[in-house]
Amino acid sequence: MSNSHTKYYLSTSAGSGKTRATVTMMLSPENTQRNFVVVSPTIALTMQTFGDIKQELGTAERDVRPIVSDQASEDRRPVATQAREVLEEMNHTNGIILLLCVPTLLTADAPVTVRRVNASIVLDETFQPFQFNTFNLGDENHRQTNLEYFSELFSLSPNGGPLMVQDGKETLVDAVARGDEVDFGGRYSALKPIAAMVNDPATHCELVSNYTKLMNNELQTIQVASTISPKAFNKFPKVTIMSALFEETALYIVWK
Repeated sequence: MSNSHTKYYLSTSAGSGKTRATVTMMLSPENTQRNFVVVSPTIALTMQTFGDIKQELGTAERDVRPIVSDQASEDRRPVATQAREVLEEMNHTNGIILLLCVPTLLTADAPVTVRRVNASIVLDETFQPFQFNTFNLGDENHRQTNLEYFSELFSLSPNGGPLMVQDGKETLVDAVARGDEVDFGGRYSALKPIAAMVNDPATHCELVSNYTKLMNNELQTIQVASTISPKAFNKFPKVTIMSALFEETALYIVWK
Protein backbone atom coordinates (compact mmCIF):
# COMPACT_ATOMS: atom_id res chain seq x y z
CA MET A 1 0.00 0.00 0.00
CA SER A 2 0.99 3.61 -0.45
CA ASN A 3 2.88 5.21 2.41
CA SER A 4 0.22 7.94 2.52
CA HIS A 5 -2.21 5.45 4.00
CA THR A 6 -2.54 4.42 7.64
CA LYS A 7 -2.39 0.66 8.11
CA TYR A 8 -3.02 -1.41 11.22
CA TYR A 9 -3.36 -5.07 11.91
CA LEU A 10 -4.62 -6.70 15.08
CA SER A 11 -3.61 -10.33 15.57
CA THR A 12 -5.18 -12.06 18.56
CA SER A 13 -6.78 -15.42 19.27
CA ALA A 14 -10.27 -16.31 18.05
CA GLY A 15 -13.00 -15.18 20.45
CA SER A 16 -10.85 -12.52 22.09
CA GLY A 17 -13.31 -9.71 21.33
CA LYS A 18 -11.83 -8.08 18.22
CA THR A 19 -15.22 -7.44 16.64
CA ARG A 20 -16.76 -6.16 19.86
CA ALA A 21 -13.84 -3.76 20.34
CA THR A 22 -14.31 -2.50 16.78
CA VAL A 23 -18.03 -1.88 17.37
CA THR A 24 -17.24 0.10 20.53
CA MET A 25 -14.62 2.14 18.66
CA MET A 26 -16.95 3.00 15.76
CA LEU A 27 -19.77 4.06 18.10
CA SER A 28 -17.58 6.16 20.39
CA PRO A 29 -18.52 9.88 20.58
CA GLU A 30 -15.38 10.99 18.73
CA ASN A 31 -16.31 8.79 15.75
CA THR A 32 -19.96 9.81 15.42
CA GLN A 33 -19.30 11.74 12.20
CA ARG A 34 -16.82 9.28 10.70
CA ASN A 35 -17.62 6.72 8.01
CA PHE A 36 -16.65 3.06 8.34
CA VAL A 37 -16.75 0.05 6.03
CA VAL A 38 -16.67 -3.28 7.87
CA VAL A 39 -15.90 -6.29 5.69
CA SER A 40 -16.50 -9.84 6.90
CA PRO A 41 -15.83 -13.19 5.17
CA THR A 42 -19.41 -14.49 5.52
CA ILE A 43 -22.99 -13.24 5.54
CA ALA A 44 -23.47 -14.76 9.00
CA LEU A 45 -20.59 -12.76 10.48
CA THR A 46 -21.77 -9.60 8.71
CA MET A 47 -25.24 -9.89 10.22
CA GLN A 48 -23.78 -10.82 13.61
CA THR A 49 -21.77 -7.59 13.55
CA PHE A 50 -24.94 -5.71 12.57
CA GLY A 51 -26.70 -7.21 15.60
CA ASP A 52 -23.81 -6.23 17.87
CA ILE A 53 -23.97 -2.65 16.60
CA LYS A 54 -27.74 -2.39 17.10
CA GLN A 55 -27.43 -3.85 20.59
CA GLU A 56 -24.71 -1.40 21.61
CA LEU A 57 -26.57 1.53 20.06
CA GLY A 58 -29.67 0.84 22.12
CA THR A 59 -32.03 3.75 21.54
CA ALA A 60 -29.33 5.92 19.97
CA GLU A 61 -29.39 6.53 16.23
CA ARG A 62 -26.67 5.82 13.64
CA ASP A 63 -26.83 5.20 9.90
CA VAL A 64 -25.91 1.49 9.74
CA ARG A 65 -26.37 -0.32 6.42
CA PRO A 66 -25.77 -4.05 5.99
CA ILE A 67 -25.71 -5.08 2.33
CA VAL A 68 -25.69 -8.85 1.78
CA SER A 69 -26.97 -11.06 -1.02
CA ASP A 70 -29.73 -12.80 0.93
CA GLN A 71 -30.92 -9.68 2.68
CA ALA A 72 -34.70 -9.23 2.65
CA SER A 73 -34.87 -5.91 0.87
CA GLU A 74 -37.04 -4.12 -1.64
CA ASP A 75 -33.86 -3.18 -3.53
CA ARG A 76 -33.36 -6.07 -5.97
CA ARG A 77 -30.30 -4.61 -7.66
CA PRO A 78 -26.96 -6.43 -7.40
CA VAL A 79 -25.38 -5.95 -3.98
CA ALA A 80 -22.21 -4.66 -5.67
CA THR A 81 -24.22 -1.84 -7.27
CA GLN A 82 -25.80 -0.93 -3.94
CA ALA A 83 -22.39 -0.99 -2.23
CA ARG A 84 -20.83 1.24 -4.86
CA GLU A 85 -23.56 3.85 -4.39
CA VAL A 86 -23.05 3.95 -0.63
CA LEU A 87 -19.27 4.24 -1.03
CA GLU A 88 -19.76 7.17 -3.37
CA GLU A 89 -22.29 8.70 -0.97
CA MET A 90 -19.66 8.60 1.78
CA ASN A 91 -17.67 11.25 -0.07
CA HIS A 92 -20.32 13.86 0.81
CA THR A 93 -22.05 12.32 3.86
CA ASN A 94 -20.68 11.50 7.31
CA GLY A 95 -21.59 8.98 10.00
CA ILE A 96 -22.35 5.93 7.80
CA ILE A 97 -21.38 2.40 8.83
CA LEU A 98 -21.48 0.06 5.82
CA LEU A 99 -21.35 -3.70 6.40
CA LEU A 100 -20.28 -5.93 3.49
CA CYS A 101 -19.05 -9.42 2.71
CA VAL A 102 -15.65 -9.89 1.08
CA PRO A 103 -17.04 -11.00 -2.34
CA THR A 104 -19.10 -7.80 -2.60
CA LEU A 105 -16.11 -5.61 -1.84
CA LEU A 106 -14.00 -7.39 -4.44
CA THR A 107 -16.62 -7.57 -7.19
CA ALA A 108 -15.36 -5.86 -10.35
CA ASP A 109 -18.16 -3.28 -10.56
CA ALA A 110 -18.11 -2.45 -6.84
CA PRO A 111 -15.51 -0.48 -4.84
CA VAL A 112 -12.74 -1.04 -7.38
CA THR A 113 -14.39 1.60 -9.59
CA VAL A 114 -14.55 4.17 -6.80
CA ARG A 115 -11.40 6.31 -6.90
CA ARG A 116 -11.43 7.51 -3.30
CA VAL A 117 -13.64 6.75 -0.31
CA ASN A 118 -14.04 8.99 2.72
CA ALA A 119 -14.12 6.07 5.14
CA SER A 120 -11.95 3.84 7.27
CA ILE A 121 -12.14 0.17 6.32
CA VAL A 122 -12.02 -2.70 8.81
CA LEU A 123 -11.37 -6.24 7.57
CA ASP A 124 -12.89 -8.49 10.23
CA GLU A 125 -10.85 -11.66 9.69
CA THR A 126 -8.75 -12.15 6.57
CA PHE A 127 -9.75 -13.75 3.28
CA GLN A 128 -8.04 -15.92 0.71
CA PRO A 129 -6.16 -13.58 -1.64
CA PHE A 130 -6.61 -16.02 -4.54
CA GLN A 131 -9.45 -16.45 -7.00
CA PHE A 132 -9.69 -19.07 -9.72
CA ASN A 133 -11.62 -19.26 -12.97
CA THR A 134 -11.92 -21.86 -15.70
CA PHE A 135 -12.69 -21.69 -19.40
CA ASN A 136 -13.96 -24.94 -20.88
CA LEU A 137 -12.28 -26.00 -24.13
CA GLY A 138 -14.66 -28.89 -24.77
CA ASP A 139 -13.87 -32.23 -26.39
CA GLU A 140 -10.91 -32.97 -28.67
CA ASN A 141 -12.82 -31.91 -31.77
CA HIS A 142 -13.42 -28.38 -30.46
CA ARG A 143 -10.39 -27.64 -28.28
CA GLN A 144 -8.26 -25.99 -30.94
CA THR A 145 -11.10 -23.75 -32.09
CA ASN A 146 -11.94 -22.74 -28.53
CA LEU A 147 -8.27 -22.12 -27.74
CA GLU A 148 -8.06 -19.78 -30.74
CA TYR A 149 -11.24 -18.07 -29.52
CA PHE A 150 -9.67 -17.54 -26.06
CA SER A 151 -6.47 -16.26 -27.67
CA GLU A 152 -8.36 -13.60 -29.61
CA LEU A 153 -8.45 -11.62 -26.36
CA PHE A 154 -5.69 -13.04 -24.19
CA SER A 155 -2.04 -13.77 -24.80
CA LEU A 156 -0.66 -17.12 -23.57
CA SER A 157 3.08 -17.14 -22.93
CA PRO A 158 5.15 -20.37 -22.96
CA ASN A 159 7.25 -18.85 -20.17
CA GLY A 160 4.30 -18.32 -17.85
CA GLY A 161 3.93 -14.96 -16.17
CA PRO A 162 0.83 -12.75 -16.13
CA LEU A 163 -2.12 -13.37 -18.41
CA MET A 164 -2.07 -10.39 -20.74
CA VAL A 165 -4.62 -8.77 -23.01
CA GLN A 166 -3.75 -9.02 -26.70
CA ASP A 167 -2.34 -5.80 -28.13
CA GLY A 168 -5.09 -3.50 -29.31
CA LYS A 169 -7.84 -5.44 -27.51
CA GLU A 170 -7.86 -3.44 -24.28
CA THR A 171 -11.08 -1.54 -25.07
CA LEU A 172 -12.81 -4.73 -26.17
CA VAL A 173 -11.79 -6.63 -23.01
CA ASP A 174 -13.05 -3.73 -20.92
CA ALA A 175 -16.43 -3.96 -22.67
CA VAL A 176 -16.55 -7.76 -22.18
CA ALA A 177 -15.71 -7.37 -18.48
CA ARG A 178 -18.57 -4.88 -18.10
CA GLY A 179 -20.96 -7.11 -20.04
CA ASP A 180 -21.59 -4.36 -22.57
CA GLU A 181 -22.75 -6.53 -25.46
CA VAL A 182 -23.41 -3.46 -27.60
CA ASP A 183 -19.65 -3.13 -27.97
CA PHE A 184 -18.87 -6.74 -28.88
CA GLY A 185 -22.14 -8.23 -30.12
CA GLY A 186 -22.16 -10.92 -27.46
CA ARG A 187 -19.43 -12.96 -29.16
CA TYR A 188 -17.19 -13.01 -26.10
CA SER A 189 -19.81 -13.54 -23.38
CA ALA A 190 -18.21 -16.84 -22.35
CA LEU A 191 -15.01 -14.97 -21.51
CA LYS A 192 -16.65 -12.35 -19.27
CA PRO A 193 -15.51 -13.87 -15.90
CA ILE A 194 -11.88 -14.05 -17.01
CA ALA A 195 -12.07 -10.63 -18.67
CA ALA A 196 -13.31 -9.18 -15.37
CA MET A 197 -10.36 -10.74 -13.51
CA VAL A 198 -7.77 -9.53 -16.01
CA ASN A 199 -9.35 -6.09 -16.26
CA ASP A 200 -9.35 -5.51 -12.50
CA PRO A 201 -6.44 -3.18 -11.61
CA ALA A 202 -6.35 -4.64 -8.09
CA THR A 203 -5.54 -8.19 -9.21
CA HIS A 204 -2.63 -10.00 -10.82
CA CYS A 205 -3.70 -12.83 -13.18
CA GLU A 206 -1.66 -15.82 -14.30
CA LEU A 207 -2.21 -18.94 -16.36
CA VAL A 208 -2.37 -22.04 -14.13
CA SER A 209 -2.74 -24.63 -16.89
CA ASN A 210 0.36 -26.20 -18.42
CA TYR A 211 1.16 -24.27 -21.60
CA THR A 212 2.70 -27.21 -23.47
CA LYS A 213 -0.28 -29.46 -22.77
CA LEU A 214 -2.63 -26.71 -23.90
CA MET A 215 -0.81 -26.35 -27.20
CA ASN A 216 -0.81 -30.15 -27.64
CA ASN A 217 -4.58 -30.33 -27.23
CA GLU A 218 -4.29 -32.38 -24.04
CA LEU A 219 -6.36 -30.25 -21.67
CA GLN A 220 -10.11 -29.75 -21.45
CA THR A 221 -9.93 -26.44 -19.61
CA ILE A 222 -7.88 -23.28 -19.29
CA GLN A 223 -7.39 -22.41 -15.64
CA VAL A 224 -6.57 -18.87 -14.57
CA ALA A 225 -5.69 -17.62 -11.09
CA SER A 226 -5.74 -14.06 -9.79
CA THR A 227 -4.07 -12.67 -6.71
CA ILE A 228 -5.73 -9.77 -4.97
CA SER A 229 -3.35 -6.90 -4.47
CA PRO A 230 -3.27 -4.46 -1.53
CA LYS A 231 -4.05 -1.85 -4.20
CA ALA A 232 -7.70 -2.89 -3.81
CA PHE A 233 -7.70 -0.88 -0.58
CA ASN A 234 -5.68 2.16 -1.65
CA LYS A 235 -8.87 4.17 -1.96
CA PHE A 236 -9.37 4.04 1.82
CA PRO A 237 -7.23 6.42 3.94
CA LYS A 238 -7.18 4.04 6.92
CA VAL A 239 -7.16 0.23 6.81
CA THR A 240 -7.43 -2.09 9.82
CA ILE A 241 -7.08 -5.87 9.49
CA MET A 242 -8.21 -8.07 12.39
CA SER A 243 -7.34 -11.73 12.40
CA ALA A 244 -6.44 -14.69 14.55
CA LEU A 245 -2.77 -15.57 13.91
CA PHE A 246 -2.55 -13.01 11.11
CA GLU A 247 1.14 -13.65 10.43
CA GLU A 248 0.29 -17.24 9.48
CA THR A 249 -2.48 -16.44 7.00
CA ALA A 250 -2.09 -16.62 3.23
CA LEU A 251 -3.06 -12.96 2.99
CA TYR A 252 -0.15 -11.87 5.18
CA ILE A 253 2.33 -14.12 3.38
CA VAL A 254 1.31 -12.91 -0.09
CA TRP A 255 1.12 -9.22 0.81
CA LYS A 256 4.29 -9.20 2.85
